[in-house]
Amino acid sequence: MDSVEANFEMAKEWKNELERKEDNINAQMNRLQNVYQEKFASFQQKKSSMNNAQIEAATNELAQLDETIKNTKANLDQDYKTYYVQTQQEILSMIRKFCTDYNKDNRYALIISDEPGIVFYKDSSFDITSELLKGLNAMYGKNKREKKKK
Repeated sequence: MDSVEANFEMAKEWKNELERKEDNINAQMNRLQNVYQEKFASFQQKKSSMNNAQIEAATNELAQLDETIKNTKANLDQDYKTYYVQTQQEILSMIRKFCTDYNKDNRYALIISDEPGIVFYKDSSFDITSELLKGLNAMYGKNKREKKKK
């Protein structure tokens, strides 16, 4: 799977998109935290000259902003996880489809990933990783071109 992650165009694009999404989430959260910190600092400076109603209103505003930050973080995290799972499933589905097509002549009883701890012995003559990657990239390129036409 490390070869697939490093050499399959869809997986590389997905990884780049995940990094962009993470950067976007972090930027949004930093902006919200900065707004909160600025309001908190302003409140602290003005607190001594505020009456009880103003203090209560400012405290409520900070509490609402804190709740907004928490909800935004939860929503962004959920969107990220959903995207991650959906795209990971698309990649695995494409790998399965390619392996099914690749094995139409029934040469293999199993086509497995060589993850640590799963395979204790392998005959390297049965390694189809390069053919898998070539086929996956061709399949993905074709699918990508067809989507652009629509």
